[in-house]
Amino acid sequence: MWTEYSIRYIKQNKFSSIFLAAISFLSSALLSLVCGVFYNIWIDRVYRKSLMDENSTGKIEPIVAAYVFILIVICLSLTVMIHNAFEVSMNSRLHQLGILQSAGATPNQIRAFLLQEVLILCIAPIVTGVLSGIGLCYGFMQLIIFVTASVRKYEVVFHYHAVIMAASLLLSIVTVLISAWLPARRISRLAPLDAIHYGGEPLVERMKPYRIFSFLFGIYGELARKSIYSRKRVLKTSTLSLTLSALAFISFLNLEAISGISTQHTYFERYRDKWDLMLTVQNMDKEDDLLRKIRSLNGVESCILYKKIQAAASLPPDMLNEDLLKLDIDIFSDKIRADGDGNYFFSMPIYVLDDESYKDYCTNKGLSPQGAAAVNIIWDSIHSDRINREYIPILKENMPLTLYLQNETMPDKRNTPITISAFTASLPEIKEEFVHGSLSLVISQDSYKNLADCFPYEENFYNIKLASTSYDADVQNNIKALLTESSSYILESRLTEEVSDTSMRNALKFLMGSFAGLLSCIGIANVFSSTLGQIYQRRKEFARYLSVGLSPKGMRKILTVETLLVGLRPIVFSLLINIPLVAAALNTASIPAKEFIVAAPVIPVLIFTMFILSSVGLAYFLGGIKICNADIADILKDETMI
Repeated sequence: MWTEYSIRYIKQNKFSSIFLAAISFLSSALLSLVCGVFYNIWIDRVYRKSLMDENSTGKIEPIVAAYVFILIVICLSLTVMIHNAFEVSMNSRLHQLGILQSAGATPNQIRAFLLQEVLILCIAPIVTGVLSGIGLCYGFMQLIIFVTASVRKYEVVFHYHAVIMAASLLLSIVTVLISAWLPARRISRLAPLDAIHYGGEPLVERMKPYRIFSFLFGIYGELARKSIYSRKRVLKTSTLSLTLSALAFISFLNLEAISGISTQHTYFERYRDKWDLMLTVQNMDKEDDLLRKIRSLNGVESCILYKKIQAAASLPPDMLNEDLLKLDIDIFSDKIRADGDGNYFFSMPIYVLDDESYKDYCTNKGLSPQGAAAVNIIWDSIHSDRINREYIPILKENMPLTLYLQNETMPDKRNTPITISAFTASLPEIKEEFVHGSLSLVISQDSYKNLADCFPYEENFYNIKLASTSYDADVQNNIKALLTESSSYILESRLTEEVSDTSMRNALKFLMGSFAGLLSCIGIANVFSSTLGQIYQRRKEFARYLSVGLSPKGMRKILTVETLLVGLRPIVFSLLINIPLVAAALNTASIPAKEFIVAAPVIPVLIFTMFILSSVGLAYFLGGIKICNADIADILKDETMI
């Protein structure tokens, strides 16, 4: 009997049944997509670890826990969304259910038959949704593989397993059943008379006037705002999902744009005239021969061979500049500390250039090529910030000065003398970041011979500048041909890094856009649920408007204003939150606001906004057709909204 009743009800309420089936299909497709993507990410991670460690296994890692958390959040959001849809549908039948209870149906029977009806209605859409999710997962992974192709050094293929399909199917069924069980349980507990007479619209207490909306949109704006306020509980999930998706998407795009500007300034543009190729070679013989061969290659404008060693020295106060001594040197820099003898212990990098490059460096700076050159400036971090750095001298420029270097990793190698015969304010034109908080030294390969025993090196760096970036690929191939197969080296290209950085950022944008789209789909689905599921209630609301003289055109205006409020409110809220967020990020990155405005992600945000508005608008359009085509007299007679 219950099965026949359920089937008859489904046939007689095709619109509501199709809507509930569509919600179930969407939720199962999303869950199947998420499970499939996670499985591929996990397999990819296991494979990448196996490339580095052959004994690596697919053990559970923190990323799994993070993904399970995300999956739980998505399931909860879908549960709330589907719950709202089932609750609206079941509430519209309370009068009939009350009659069944008065005829002898028990609460358990009512609950069982409602869940049975859900299974009859949703099992086919769930299965179809899971299969569709597999297809979506395949398409999504193929797109990810294509987008990340330029930044990967290994092959990626799509993976899927029957266990994942079974887990997706089980998770979808459980999600739908829990969503339906919650309203079914509440309804089954109602007394028969309460169920029969149920249908009165809930009273909204303390409804405040919305003068701003009245000013902007007239009476239609105030009616729309009050209607949304009265239904805020039903719209809670959609509002939260849309807000989270918009906030995450817009915040990520803004921060990514700031990061891109910062990377261009602090790396690519900063070193654009200093290097095009960087060859790093482990200890090797005949390093000077390789230097000459690289310089002779077609397309190479210049090549600097240098080494970087780390030393330390104890400096007495009479060597230090008076302006520096006036400061609290103990907290001035983490690379300077006071020792027990009243001196100051400096940790300092030393750059060893090949003799020809060192001579050119001294000539360009107007320095003496004898001895060592000291980059004699330090950032005054006490009286200036990182954005507007001010520098003061470290040493008194009384030449020559002799420092006694120490190797902190080799305690037996102490007090190796080095003579400073020149002072400057900048490093050579090489790919090295200036250490703002300590003293840096630049010496020649010839001077390094006296330090070699105490300060051995592990790597040679060949800083290569090309005549034109068009020679990039040819020079790389020629350099690789110069190196033997046994050589351990790394060859970097600024042009390749710049392209890879752009590709990686595009991949991150796509991934973040997909995540935001997933969240927004949950919110949009809930908008459809609340809009289409409440057609009966809203028919009565608009019938009252018609009875007091509101025209159909006015009804459409109300629905249009509601569309704008539901769709734009999350976007506006996210933009307002991003104002201080972007301001703080710009201040930290030392980027002018006008520069960010030029690179601001306006088009992606507009596309996302139009997607939200068009989706919400479609839901209200479909609901509006049903609402506006109703007969006013019949609706006003029906006080139970059956």
